[in-house]
Amino acid sequence: MLIERGANINTADYNCITPLHCTASLENPEACKWLIENGADINAVDNYGQTPLYKSIEYSHTEVIKVLIERGANINTADYNCITPLHCAASLENREACKCLIENGADINAADNYGRTPLYEFIAYSDIEITKLVIEKGANINKSDNNGSTPLHLAVGMKNKEIYKLLIENGADINAADNYGRTPLYKPIDYSDTEVIKSLIKRGAYINIADHYGITPLHYAASLKSGEAYKVLIENGAEINAVDRYGRTPLYETIAYSNIEITKLMIEKGANINKADNNSSTLLHSAVNVEDKEVYKLLIEKGANINAADNCGICKLLIAKGADINKATNNDITLLYEAVRVKDTEICWYYCTTDSRIVHSVCIGYVKTLDWRHCKSDNRCQSL
Repeated sequence: MLIERGANINTADYNCITPLHCTASLENPEACKWLIENGADINAVDNYGQTPLYKSIEYSHTEVIKVLIERGANINTADYNCITPLHCAASLENREACKCLIENGADINAADNYGRTPLYEFIAYSDIEITKLVIEKGANINKSDNNGSTPLHLAVGMKNKEIYKLLIENGADINAADNYGRTPLYKPIDYSDTEVIKSLIKRGAYINIADHYGITPLHYAASLKSGEAYKVLIENGAEINAVDRYGRTPLYETIAYSNIEITKLMIEKGANINKADNNSSTLLHSAVNVEDKEVYKLLIEKGANINAADNCGICKLLIAKGADINKATNNDITLLYEAVRVKDTEICWYYCTTDSRIVHSVCIGYVKTLDWRHCKSDNRCQSL
């Protein structure tokens, strides 16, 4: 009656929602037909760029979806976030709507603002049936998103073994790298899933590939203390002495995180315990820095060079093992100078009761005696 009296069938509210948008959200296909037959704009968009088709998908009204498609709804219209009706149906786990859209020609490779196709949504919600369907319909399984991650990265990260195996069987690039240079192999290391790690290696994953920082899967496993992951990697040929951009091997990571078990294993497998990084710091320097006595004792027992000097200045000398206690750094800083600076009275006492130089040069070239006020609380120091 209102329309007969001149009501505008396409009048929209302040959100640009039309009568057809409202009707599409209701399970009333006949009302939708009537509005369309009387001139309703089937592709009118609201403030989000969504047509009435989105509403029918949102409320899972399959019959309304069919009515709209049959009467000319644009099946591939994207909203302002580049989300298409198929993206929408996939994110809502609306399987019937997905099938209906795909069968009617929905673009299965359309990408949203994040560069993700509907396939990403199916994987995210572990829908193996629709994943198979879109692959059969020609979905690009190697299409990467804006972060360079592929559907395989996502499937492995979601711990979805059935889907990642399906992707690989259908040609997914197992060594595709994201924007950080990381392949899907890095993902199962995060949660120490040795079964997935073995599966990826068996299917051709490069075990010694490095990311943009030179970090290999073994570096990564060591830094995360990833349970048995590092063992699987080593057993399958991971390069134990590979260096990252700082010149550090995976053994540096195990020492930094005080992981004695992995440290022992890597040494047994041939890790170079005297490998210095780009600053000439050795593994022994690292062990001393983190105050891990168990690790630095192990390193010394295995032959670590206790007199190795780094480029940063302070030479990490282990006097108990026979290191030269008078050895100075490139800046003429001795062990005694450093011991007083950090108020280490034990080293001061040991140093001063040996045949050592009490007076030494500091880096600016002046000769000074040490400031004993730093250790005045120790009676042994005062007695000197």
